[in-house]
Amino acid sequence: NVEVILRGGVFDPRSQMTVGSAVLEAVQRIRADVCFTGVHGLDAEIGLTTPYYDEALTKAAMIAASSVVIAVATNDKIGFCAAHKISELDSVDLLIAERSESAHTQLEEIEHCGVEVVLG
Repeated sequence: NVEVILRGGVFDPRSQMTVGSAVLEAVQRIRADVCFTGVHGLDAEIGLTTPYYDEALTKAAMIAASSVVIAVATNDKIGFCAAHKISELDSVDLLIAERSESAHTQLEEIEHCGVEVVLG
């Protein structure tokens, strides 16, 4: 009972997603129950970031259109900040991340911001 919607737009091979005005228009017309999003950077103070401008706009729109947002990040993404901000950390309900001693302090700060953290 899952409906899969593929958005149009221009395929960006760097981010492996479609981007552009057609995608933003399509996303603004939906209301998603859950958004799973990968990030290039997730910092307790800065929020979610990516090195690509169009990707930031597309992910921000999808997050805004979703009831629940689940971010997925490898430990090298935790505490890292890329050039373009996607959203504030308070837009994330759940973070799925790798167990890592190097990211331990950041993960604690992220939890203190109200994000549930699940480590694998």
